[in-house]
Amino acid sequence: MPGLALYRAVWIPSALALVGAIFVFATQPASVAKPAPLQTYSTSDKAITLRCPGNWTPHETSLHAVLTELRFQPNETSQFSASADLQGSLMADIGRGGGGMEGLPGMGGTLPVKRKSPLEKLHDQQGQSLEKQFDNYAEGETVKTQVSSVDAIITSFTYQEPAMFGKRDQVGKRVTALLNDRRLSVIYHCAKANQAALEPSFDAMIASLHVGQGE
Repeated sequence: MPGLALYRAVWIPSALALVGAIFVFATQPASVAKPAPLQTYSTSDKAITLRCPGNWTPHETSLHAVLTELRFQPNETSQFSASADLQGSLMADIGRGGGGMEGLPGMGGTLPVKRKSPLEKLHDQQGQSLEKQFDNYAEGETVKTQVSSVDAIITSFTYQEPAMFGKRDQVGKRVTALLNDRRLSVIYHCAKANQAALEPSFDAMIASLHVGQGE
């Protein structure tokens, strides 16, 4: 019996410590290497050019000058993707079909209501798509800026993704810009614990983006 008691005294704390270590490990995001200095990269069809960390591997997809997508995945819980497609041309034509105001009934006539621009509509569609894709998706600040020398909209967001035990908090930003014949869509996200390490590089990549005509 003394031997059994000693065995339990050693085994039970050890087992609890092991379970605790597994839980902590499973709830932590994957480690991420420090981003290397930025270097210029262009897709093979010259549709997208940006500056990215030299130790990040690019993955690109091109569909006959109709769609170009460029992706980076610094670790298992983070991704940066930029795509340019011809949907922008269609949306711009639709937006030119009417004026910028429409009327709502009111006392003494109609009240003018500003219609959303094609850019705003595309940005809304992007958010609706992410809301369907991510758990507990919530949007933060939205600001207007310029990307690739054209007007753009940037919205920050948060969501949760499944982990071994529970869920992991994720953060990100999404960007929409409308060029003459192309829509530019950028989405990046990472574990909240990796935000400080990755977000400066992600933001620098967005700032350096240039969209060409493609080949």
